[in-house]
Amino acid sequence: MALIAPPNKTPRLCDAVELTLAHYRKSHREGPEASTAPIPPKRSAKCRQRFNIGIDAIAHAPRSTILIHHPRIRWMAGGGLNVGGGRRDRFAVQGSALLGGFMARTAHILLAERDEETAAGRQAAFDKEGYDVKVTTDPDMVAEAVRVQQPDIVLLGRFKGEGTLEILEALKADDDTSSIPVMLIGMRSDEALRNRAVELRAADILERDRSSNEMILTRLQSVRRLAAMRSELFRRAETCAEFGIEADLSQVGVYDHAETAHLLMVSESSEYQADLYDALLGKGLDAIIEQAPYRAANRLDDQDFDAVVITATLYDDREKVLYLSSHIRNNTRLFNMPMLVVKDEDTDPPEMNLYRGGANIVLPHNKDYGALTTYTLLMVDRRRLWNSVTEPFRTLMTDKIIDADLGSVHSATFFEAHLKREVKHALERDSHLSVAVVSIPTAVRIEKDYGRENAELLLSRIANWLSGMVKASDAVGRLGAYQFGIIMPATPEKEANQVAFRIAGILQNSEFALGEEVMEAIHVLVDCGVSTIQPYDTPKKMLTRARQAIG
Repeated sequence: MALIAPPNKTPRLCDAVELTLAHYRKSHREGPEASTAPIPPKRSAKCRQRFNIGIDAIAHAPRSTILIHHPRIRWMAGGGLNVGGGRRDRFAVQGSALLGGFMARTAHILLAERDEETAAGRQAAFDKEGYDVKVTTDPDMVAEAVRVQQPDIVLLGRFKGEGTLEILEALKADDDTSSIPVMLIGMRSDEALRNRAVELRAADILERDRSSNEMILTRLQSVRRLAAMRSELFRRAETCAEFGIEADLSQVGVYDHAETAHLLMVSESSEYQADLYDALLGKGLDAIIEQAPYRAANRLDDQDFDAVVITATLYDDREKVLYLSSHIRNNTRLFNMPMLVVKDEDTDPPEMNLYRGGANIVLPHNKDYGALTTYTLLMVDRRRLWNSVTEPFRTLMTDKIIDADLGSVHSATFFEAHLKREVKHALERDSHLSVAVVSIPTAVRIEKDYGRENAELLLSRIANWLSGMVKASDAVGRLGAYQFGIIMPATPEKEANQVAFRIAGILQNSEFALGEEVMEAIHVLVDCGVSTIQPYDTPKKMLTRARQAIG
């Protein structure tokens, strides 16, 4: 059997892999050269799990791609192990299994958990939700594993003594790992521990009674979006470098902890208002109180805040809380605003409904003001971290990569170069990637009736709208005379279609004013098509499928 490292990949991973056929031989009671029949489907899953590929070595090796050549082995993308063939295939290493072909993953997680049984249960649960999870149970190897593997997120369980905080401190002190979000899970309820974790810039803290797999997956969502934004920023900077734009990303993840945070506290309970307000002031937080959620929504539109704290202590608060949550999450300026909701245990809406409505953290109304203020500080830090990641996207938009005629979107040349990088990354990393093509057929009529200048004016205004309707990590570019493209990293098909439908709906229900000679308000027709990454994909194939989806 030959193990061949592909170009530009770490060869020591291949050196660490020892593929054995012991279980295969045992299952078939024959030597590997004696049969050409595939392993029965019922045994495929078991065989995958029992293949020994050097678990101890791979646990701390980088996630990479290896080519395995063996005259009797071929791992097919659609199923289990097939015998025969003798061709070289592409494999990805994940834990103790060989996975063939391409499988888009929601995010790549390193789970550090001292209990093997707990770790296995979490790994299985997260895998069902599309996450790629690698596990280590050795606290002494966590920092090295994170440095080498560069996961999107670290889930750090509770180790003995101060082990968890020591690992967190080591990760944040290392330039190679300091900007990777770390969630602490299964922690004991201890105010000193929470405060220290916030000082060390933990992304989230889940205590023992709130560390079910469902809760971790729920709280993981906002951290995952932040991780995806961070990852895309570094790739965007690499593409910009090809166009002569040097980006200084040294300040990503750096912000002033001492800067006063401005909060909006929404509460109809005067007693609770006073106690929580005093607790927030005691932590150096500046809070403005608004009793009515409807007025709070208007205040959010007019002022800048670092986080929102909402108390829902009565059954009647349900509709108001969900209204405010919806207002925040559907506003392109506010959608990443951290929200902490405090509720009575026995009142509606249920906790998970609040999370689905947009809350980042939901805590019980037990008057533990120390916990409330600590989690509020954590959300403020998350907001500032988000700002430190999104700001460089704006500074990278220079004349070298902007479309000269439209001004607010990338040029076709840059768009094509960056899409090439994104496709390569998605295939290597098994990540989601979607591309949308937005066509404006109305511009053809405008050019015919009012001239090219007015058509370009219409397209310029649509370009401004498009740039404001997508995340900073989504790249909008001009594809042709009347077409735009949107690259959406870490975005699965369902979510990409929702983005496209929302864009089309907003644009088609808007009016555009053009030059003085155009007396009518222009309503535009918008056609959108979406494609998502497929095995062996190319930028050209993705754009072709997106255009074909327009019909």
